[in-house]
Amino acid sequence: MYTDSPKQGLLAKLSKYPGIGKYQLFALLIIVLAVCLRILLTASGWPTTNSDEGTIGLMARHIAYNGEHPVVFYNRNYLGALEAYLGAAFFRLFGPSLFSLRLGIILLDALFFASMYLLTSLLYTKKLALFVLVLLGLGSSAMFLRELYATGGTTQTLLFGTLAFLLASWLALSYRQDLTGSRRWLRLAAYAGWGLV
Repeated sequence: MYTDSPKQGLLAKLSKYPGIGKYQLFALLIIVLAVCLRILLTASGWPTTNSDEGTIGLMARHIAYNGEHPVVFYNRNYLGALEAYLGAAFFRLFGPSLFSLRLGIILLDALFFASMYLLTSLLYTKKLALFVLVLLGLGSSAMFLRELYATGGTTQTLLFGTLAFLLASWLALSYRQDLTGSRRWLRLAAYAGWGLV
Protein backbone atom coordinates (compact mmCIF):
# COMPACT_ATOMS: atom_id res chain seq x y z
CA MET A 1 0.00 0.00 0.00
CA TYR A 2 1.44 3.36 -1.03
CA THR A 3 1.17 6.23 1.46
CA ASP A 4 2.04 9.87 1.01
CA SER A 5 4.06 10.17 4.20
CA PRO A 6 5.69 7.86 6.74
CA LYS A 7 3.39 9.29 9.41
CA GLN A 8 0.30 8.18 7.49
CA GLY A 9 1.88 4.77 6.98
CA LEU A 10 2.49 4.39 10.72
CA LEU A 11 -1.07 5.48 11.53
CA ALA A 12 -2.41 3.05 8.95
CA LYS A 13 -0.36 0.18 10.38
CA LEU A 14 -1.33 0.90 13.98
CA SER A 15 -4.98 1.48 13.06
CA LYS A 16 -5.24 -2.08 11.75
CA TYR A 17 -5.29 -3.35 15.33
CA PRO A 18 -8.83 -3.69 16.69
CA GLY A 19 -9.93 -0.78 18.83
CA ILE A 20 -7.00 1.46 17.92
CA GLY A 21 -7.89 4.46 15.82
CA LYS A 22 -6.29 7.82 15.32
CA TYR A 23 -7.96 9.32 18.41
CA GLN A 24 -6.67 6.52 20.62
CA LEU A 25 -3.17 6.96 19.18
CA PHE A 26 -3.24 10.70 19.85
CA ALA A 27 -4.55 10.02 23.36
CA LEU A 28 -1.69 7.59 23.96
CA LEU A 29 0.80 10.15 22.67
CA ILE A 30 -0.60 12.87 24.96
CA ILE A 31 -0.51 10.52 27.96
CA VAL A 32 3.09 9.51 27.22
CA LEU A 33 4.12 13.17 26.90
CA ALA A 34 2.32 14.07 30.14
CA VAL A 35 4.06 11.20 31.94
CA CYS A 36 7.45 12.25 30.52
CA LEU A 37 6.83 15.81 31.72
CA ARG A 38 6.06 14.56 35.23
CA ILE A 39 9.13 12.32 35.23
CA LEU A 40 11.30 15.29 34.18
CA LEU A 41 9.84 17.49 36.91
CA THR A 42 10.38 14.78 39.51
CA ALA A 43 13.92 14.08 38.33
CA SER A 44 14.73 17.79 38.64
CA GLY A 45 13.60 17.77 42.27
CA TRP A 46 10.32 19.63 41.86
CA PRO A 47 8.24 19.87 43.97
CA THR A 48 10.21 19.73 47.18
CA THR A 49 9.13 17.02 49.58
CA ASN A 50 7.06 17.39 52.74
CA SER A 51 6.30 15.36 55.86
CA ASP A 52 3.36 13.49 54.29
CA GLU A 53 5.68 12.20 51.58
CA GLY A 54 8.14 11.24 54.28
CA THR A 55 5.45 9.12 55.92
CA ILE A 56 4.56 7.44 52.61
CA GLY A 57 8.27 6.85 51.98
CA LEU A 58 8.64 5.29 55.42
CA MET A 59 5.64 3.06 54.77
CA ALA A 60 7.06 2.05 51.37
CA ARG A 61 10.41 1.24 52.97
CA HIS A 62 8.72 -0.90 55.65
CA ILE A 63 6.73 -2.73 52.97
CA ALA A 64 9.70 -3.28 50.67
CA TYR A 65 12.33 -4.26 53.20
CA ASN A 66 10.58 -5.31 56.44
CA GLY A 67 7.67 -7.27 54.96
CA GLU A 68 5.01 -5.13 56.63
CA HIS A 69 1.52 -4.83 55.11
CA PRO A 70 -0.22 -1.65 56.33
CA VAL A 71 -3.80 -1.14 55.26
CA VAL A 72 -4.05 2.57 56.03
CA PHE A 73 -1.76 5.59 56.16
CA TYR A 74 0.24 5.71 59.40
CA ASN A 75 -1.72 7.65 62.07
CA ARG A 76 -4.45 8.60 59.58
CA ASN A 77 -7.02 5.86 59.34
CA TYR A 78 -9.00 7.64 56.62
CA LEU A 79 -6.26 7.42 53.96
CA GLY A 80 -5.22 4.30 52.05
CA ALA A 81 -1.78 2.78 51.54
CA LEU A 82 -1.85 2.14 47.78
CA GLU A 83 0.79 4.82 47.09
CA ALA A 84 3.08 3.20 49.66
CA TYR A 85 2.71 -0.22 48.02
CA LEU A 86 3.51 1.26 44.61
CA GLY A 87 6.45 3.11 46.13
CA ALA A 88 7.67 -0.15 47.66
CA ALA A 89 7.59 -1.85 44.27
CA PHE A 90 9.67 0.96 42.76
CA PHE A 91 11.99 0.93 45.79
CA ARG A 92 12.71 -2.72 45.04
CA LEU A 93 13.35 -1.92 41.37
CA PHE A 94 15.36 1.30 41.62
CA GLY A 95 16.33 1.66 45.27
CA PRO A 96 14.78 3.93 47.89
CA SER A 97 14.58 7.55 46.74
CA LEU A 98 12.05 10.32 46.34
CA PHE A 99 12.14 9.73 42.59
CA SER A 100 11.27 6.03 43.05
CA LEU A 101 8.46 6.94 45.44
CA ARG A 102 6.95 9.38 42.97
CA LEU A 103 7.09 6.91 40.07
CA GLY A 104 4.11 5.14 41.63
CA ILE A 105 2.21 8.43 41.72
CA ILE A 106 3.07 9.06 38.08
CA LEU A 107 1.72 5.60 37.22
CA LEU A 108 -1.55 6.49 38.96
CA ASP A 109 -1.59 9.78 37.01
CA ALA A 110 -1.24 7.89 33.72
CA LEU A 111 -4.13 5.60 34.66
CA PHE A 112 -6.19 8.66 35.64
CA PHE A 113 -5.52 10.27 32.26
CA ALA A 114 -6.54 7.08 30.43
CA SER A 115 -9.75 6.71 32.45
CA MET A 116 -10.59 10.39 31.96
CA TYR A 117 -10.14 9.99 28.21
CA LEU A 118 -12.47 6.97 28.24
CA LEU A 119 -15.07 8.76 30.36
CA THR A 120 -15.07 11.92 28.25
CA SER A 121 -15.20 10.00 24.98
CA LEU A 122 -18.06 7.87 26.32
CA LEU A 123 -20.14 10.85 27.45
CA TYR A 124 -19.15 13.42 24.82
CA THR A 125 -16.80 13.11 21.83
CA LYS A 126 -13.31 11.82 21.21
CA LYS A 127 -12.17 15.31 20.15
CA LEU A 128 -13.30 16.77 23.46
CA ALA A 129 -11.61 13.87 25.25
CA LEU A 130 -8.32 14.75 23.53
CA PHE A 131 -8.76 18.40 24.53
CA VAL A 132 -9.38 17.37 28.15
CA LEU A 133 -6.23 15.22 28.04
CA VAL A 134 -4.18 18.17 26.81
CA LEU A 135 -5.54 20.35 29.62
CA LEU A 136 -4.84 17.70 32.24
CA GLY A 137 -1.46 16.81 30.78
CA LEU A 138 -0.15 20.37 30.70
CA GLY A 139 -2.04 21.58 33.73
CA SER A 140 -1.08 24.31 36.16
CA SER A 141 1.51 24.30 38.91
CA ALA A 142 -1.24 23.62 41.47
CA MET A 143 -2.33 20.56 39.49
CA PHE A 144 1.24 19.33 39.23
CA LEU A 145 1.69 19.72 42.99
CA ARG A 146 -1.39 17.59 43.67
CA GLU A 147 -0.44 15.02 41.04
CA LEU A 148 3.19 14.61 42.11
CA TYR A 149 3.05 14.62 45.91
CA ALA A 150 2.74 11.20 47.51
CA THR A 151 0.30 12.31 50.19
CA GLY A 152 -1.79 9.20 50.59
CA GLY A 153 -4.93 9.91 48.65
CA THR A 154 -5.06 12.77 46.15
CA THR A 155 -4.07 10.82 43.06
CA GLN A 156 -5.99 7.74 44.17
CA THR A 157 -9.13 9.84 44.56
CA LEU A 158 -8.75 11.24 41.05
CA LEU A 159 -8.25 7.78 39.56
CA PHE A 160 -10.89 5.83 41.44
CA GLY A 161 -13.44 8.66 41.28
CA THR A 162 -13.05 8.76 37.50
CA LEU A 163 -13.27 4.97 37.28
CA ALA A 164 -16.47 5.02 39.37
CA PHE A 165 -18.05 7.61 37.06
CA LEU A 166 -16.87 5.65 34.03
CA LEU A 167 -18.43 2.44 35.32
CA ALA A 168 -21.69 4.17 36.30
CA SER A 169 -21.92 5.92 32.94
CA TRP A 170 -21.18 2.76 31.02
CA LEU A 171 -23.80 0.83 32.99
CA ALA A 172 -26.40 3.55 32.46
CA LEU A 173 -25.71 3.84 28.74
CA SER A 174 -25.58 0.09 28.13
CA TYR A 175 -28.78 -0.71 30.05
CA ARG A 176 -31.02 -3.12 28.18
CA GLN A 177 -34.79 -3.00 28.58
CA ASP A 178 -35.28 -6.49 27.15
CA LEU A 179 -33.79 -8.39 30.12
CA THR A 180 -36.05 -10.86 31.91
CA GLY A 181 -37.09 -10.25 35.50
CA SER A 182 -34.90 -13.02 36.92
CA ARG A 183 -31.90 -11.77 34.94
CA ARG A 184 -32.44 -8.25 36.33
CA TRP A 185 -32.58 -9.57 39.91
CA LEU A 186 -29.43 -11.61 39.33
CA ARG A 187 -27.65 -8.55 37.96
CA LEU A 188 -28.89 -6.43 40.88
CA ALA A 189 -27.61 -9.04 43.36
CA ALA A 190 -24.23 -9.08 41.62
CA TYR A 191 -24.00 -5.27 41.80
CA ALA A 192 -25.00 -5.28 45.47
CA GLY A 193 -22.43 -7.98 46.22
CA TRP A 194 -19.74 -6.01 44.42
CA GLY A 195 -20.76 -2.91 46.38
CA LEU A 196 -20.33 -4.74 49.67
CA VAL A 197 -16.85 -5.88 48.68
